[in-house]
Amino acid sequence: MLLKTQIAQIRPIMIAVVFNLLLTLTNWVLVFETEMDENSIAFYLMNSDKSFTTGNNIYDGFLNAIICVSILAIISFVMLSFALYEFKEVVNTWLAVSCLMVNYFTPAYIFRGVLVSMGVERNINLFVAILSVIYGSIGSIAFFTNRLPSMFHKFFVVCNCSMVSVYYLRILPGATAWFLPCIVSIWDLFTVLSPFGPLRRIEEMARNYDEQTLKMVAFDTATRNDTEMLEENDVNTVTPSSSLSAIEDENIDLPKKVSRTAYDALQDSDVARLGMGDFVFYSILVGKAAASGSVPATLNTMIGVVVGLVITLVAFADNEETMPALPISITLGMLFYFGTVFVSEPISSYLISVCVDCSTMTSPPQLPSAHLFLWPESTRFKAWSRSEGSSQIYTMPGIKFDQPIPDKIAQAVFDLTGKAAERPKVDADVTGLKRLISHGCLRAALNLTTTLLTGLGQGSGMASHPSNNTILTFELWSCRFQLMAALKMHSQILEEILPFEELDAPDTYLQFYNEYNSRGYKGSIIPFSIRLIHAEILAYSPDPWRAFDRVTKLEKNVQETLKIASSSGYTENEIVDWHMRLEPVRLLKAKIFYMLKDYKNAMAVYESLLYKIPNSEKLLQLVIRLAMTMGNEKKAAQYLEALSKYFPLSEPRSQTYLKFVFEGKYEQALEELRQSKQSSDTSPNFTNNEAVCALYGGKVEESLEMLANHKSALIEPIAVNLSTIADLCTTASFETKRNYFINHCEVGFSDYLSGPETRVIGALTVPTFTKCSI
Repeated sequence: MLLKTQIAQIRPIMIAVVFNLLLTLTNWVLVFETEMDENSIAFYLMNSDKSFTTGNNIYDGFLNAIICVSILAIISFVMLSFALYEFKEVVNTWLAVSCLMVNYFTPAYIFRGVLVSMGVERNINLFVAILSVIYGSIGSIAFFTNRLPSMFHKFFVVCNCSMVSVYYLRILPGATAWFLPCIVSIWDLFTVLSPFGPLRRIEEMARNYDEQTLKMVAFDTATRNDTEMLEENDVNTVTPSSSLSAIEDENIDLPKKVSRTAYDALQDSDVARLGMGDFVFYSILVGKAAASGSVPATLNTMIGVVVGLVITLVAFADNEETMPALPISITLGMLFYFGTVFVSEPISSYLISVCVDCSTMTSPPQLPSAHLFLWPESTRFKAWSRSEGSSQIYTMPGIKFDQPIPDKIAQAVFDLTGKAAERPKVDADVTGLKRLISHGCLRAALNLTTTLLTGLGQGSGMASHPSNNTILTFELWSCRFQLMAALKMHSQILEEILPFEELDAPDTYLQFYNEYNSRGYKGSIIPFSIRLIHAEILAYSPDPWRAFDRVTKLEKNVQETLKIASSSGYTENEIVDWHMRLEPVRLLKAKIFYMLKDYKNAMAVYESLLYKIPNSEKLLQLVIRLAMTMGNEKKAAQYLEALSKYFPLSEPRSQTYLKFVFEGKYEQALEELRQSKQSSDTSPNFTNNEAVCALYGGKVEESLEMLANHKSALIEPIAVNLSTIADLCTTASFETKRNYFINHCEVGFSDYLSGPETRVIGALTVPTFTKCSI
């Protein structure tokens, strides 16, 4: 009977805690998608993405938790001092201002997030202001008066705590949210149980404060309507006016209304209370569990928190003193989470894989680097799965340009020298394709992809016709699109990539194919390079801004994949592989901004990457070139100085020649290049930059000589530059070109520049090319 009474007494608290956790998860997962707000991280917290860090995410999280609890301790002792020295007005004002801030400002932050997630853009500030004023005003009435039923106070306590939790989840960096509840639990033990604990001492001073003060700091289970209490008190203290004079004459002392103090309320054994801070830290723990992406782990963490609270409330129900509510709940929540992630889920996965292996009589193919196939399930795939899946083919690519691409360099060599240019002889297979690419024979490699895809049933005329999609066919298409991009065949890519639609069809997933699904493989068989080209290629379409939408979606999908990998037991190296894929996506976003002439946003993306990797030579060079394109001399000088600082021996040394190029001082730029040139330097990058500076400095013949005397194996862009300059400066252009080809045709020519672009501002534009990975 006693246990039944205790459970009935604590039931309202349990309902409130569960509602608070569910509300937090709804906002955290559905509205903010468990993403941090890096712009709101407090300056005093360590963050691995900033310079203020130990370099280790775990150490940063632990120290951040110590910093936060230290701030909490300082505030607690300051408040205790005010209470001890009877600065009652200061304490009440502090609590009232804090309550008002939570009522008005925290909801504004959440409401803005909700409206943004709903796609509201117009007049969003007005909507946020209206909603915040309405919410805050009603909440203030519930906290500061007795004009509303107590249910309103309970509702606003739960909602406010939930919103504060979401705000903290958004601004606590790294592992801080794991350590903070644990260290706060230890602080909770001290502050409540220790004779010197601030909460214990303040409780002793509670006689100096009325019961209304508790409404600003705690949730209670009182069910009596406060309005009724007010009316009852009014009746008991009213004296009829007709008898007033008689009472005064007889000097009779009547019992006066005695206000109920906070201490009296705390001693009420019929009412259970839970501090608002307890709600907040419960929600932070569960929210952090949800950020891992594991639904079972999140549910088990919630169960652990609730079970711990039940144990705390029931075990200490007969104890008249205040007891800490965090330690048991936080401990069980942590144990349940890590037990699920590191014990329960791995065992379940192993048992499932064993069952799958026992049910299959054949040995399906093994996937090397299976973690690279990870990818979030698309809406189309989920719909296909719910319909019990059909074997219909959705992706039906086919070659639309099957005419062989002529080898212009080989033809030029033959026309000028009468000799055939040396080209590797390869078999018509994947190995041969790799060989051609490694030798820089891009046109020949593109022709070979036509042959290979035709042999696999996806040749000319097969677009929109069902064919057999495999990992190999998608890899061949990946190579083909990269080769076409390197050769600037953008319109051809736009046509041939159309059948791939949005890369979200059911047959682009491993689960579509029984041989992979039976072994538990999950993910997409679309190569990542296709996704990059698929996003970028729209920049060459009639509606180029669609490219930005695609690359934004791609970035979001990669981030979601990282969460899946982190919550699915993948190794640190495998997770790093996906982090490495995120950088080219962001670089592509910057490139698209640049192509759309939105230099400001392109610079913002580059600088955000530099913020995380300040000593990246590649990024610094990109930012310098972009600053020059924008005409921003100050930024160019700033990053030139950074480049010289981090890479004093880079090629060319200190890159200061770029400053002279920016100013149009080509002779000084050429002199700087010569001073930094190493005696053994024969790279095409250096030669090309030197020749272009000489050309724009008016030394046309000297520029031609530099290119003609280049000693290492020649590449097509150098040959094109030489051909162009020869036409400008000499009537013996044909002879110059002929001698050039005679001297180098035995070595062979590449169709592309190996390494980064070698051009200086204003020189020949050269496509970048990323080798495909078959």
